[in-house]
Amino acid sequence: MRKIEAIIRVSALEPVEEALRNAGVSGLTISRVRGFGAYRNYFRDDWTHRYARLEIFTSRAAEIADLIVDSAHTGQSGDGIVAIEPVDKAIRIRSRKVITNGES
Repeated sequence: MRKIEAIIRVSALEPVEEALRNAGVSGLTISRVRGFGAYRNYFRDDWTHRYARLEIFTSRAAEIADLIVDSAHTGQSGDGIVAIEPVDKAIRIRSRKVITNGES
């Protein structure tokens, strides 16, 4: 199992969500975040920009990461980033069951 963490433009959130829904992704977490990367607006007091952070636990990490990149890509600075991280163990709190690959 892997965890995908993607930080994307807020304006890309709707197309990304639709692509994930169409691909059968059964769950994700979305958080509002602020930050900056390669692009900074030096003419503002606050250099940060609003972004959305998506977190998805899946056994289909490469496929889902590609969907996110394809849906969020504009070719402009500030498009975002996608990271894929290994997950040693995941436990569903409600049932106390260890989640194995392929489960949602």
